[in-house]
Amino acid sequence: MHAPCETAAEIRAAAEQQVAEITTRIKVAGPSGALKKFNTRYRQYRLAQVEKREPAIP
Repeated sequence: MHAPCETAAEIRAAAEQQVAEITTRIKVAGPSGALKKFNTRYRQYRLAQVEKREPAIP
């Protein structure tokens, strides 16, 4: 099997890049109100899941 092999440093760098992208999206979404809309939708989802006694998607 020729599975790709990544070093710990490569995995860490990729993870840091993802975190940076997400952080940037959150900073941009916050002032525009988009984050508030997302939080409201997520809260509604969670309340529905709790009511149905179903776990949240991890």
